[in-house]
Amino acid sequence: MFRNILAVYVVVVSLSTSASAGVMSADHATFGIASLTRDTVQGLDFLDLTLSVNRSFNNVSSQFGTGGDFEGFRYATEVEVINLINNYGFTPGAVVGQNITGWALSGGLGGLTNLLGVTNLDGLPELKQTIGITGTSVHISSHKYVELVFYSGLISTVYNEPALYRPDGYFSPNYGSFLVQSSSVVPEPGSITTFAGLLGIGLIVRRRRQRLSDR
Repeated sequence: MFRNILAVYVVVVSLSTSASAGVMSADHATFGIASLTRDTVQGLDFLDLTLSVNRSFNNVSSQFGTGGDFEGFRYATEVEVINLINNYGFTPGAVVGQNITGWALSGGLGGLTNLLGVTNLDGLPELKQTIGITGTSVHISSHKYVELVFYSGLISTVYNEPALYRPDGYFSPNYGSFLVQSSSVVPEPGSITTFAGLLGIGLIVRRRRQRLSDR
């Protein structure tokens, strides 16, 4: 009986662990439902880029302190953005400083652009773009940006070649900022409680069996 309980516990833990892996939507107390994209591999929450469009690097970075519009956040580095794309499952494999194109049906970026926030939607067939400034400095008073493109449900491209940077005073309604904070520590869904409950049931059953055998 006790071995069966342990087997059930292993299944429960494995299910809860697999459910928490990867990249998913998450909520924020201030910005609301589905305003975060959680990368559980890096332990980072990315803020919806549409919340920072039309604001320059200088403007956004001045709002990280107490009482600021983006209190508790910081700029994600280019590497952290590329890691997010790869952790999402972009099969061609995004690389820092390179433009990478892949077929949408094999690890495309349509779902990720929806999670992060589409900063530019244009044309028929559909073209979705998520364009964001990063915290990676290139030249004096300039920072790299990364662009995710999902075109017509067929092709996905990550643009992040070395020449892609903007002055820190630049702003556009089609550009947001890749902002991150550390993910909240959330316990696995009831795994410990479940194990404790199963263990308790197992002990009760064993005691009852022992009492019956003593009669």
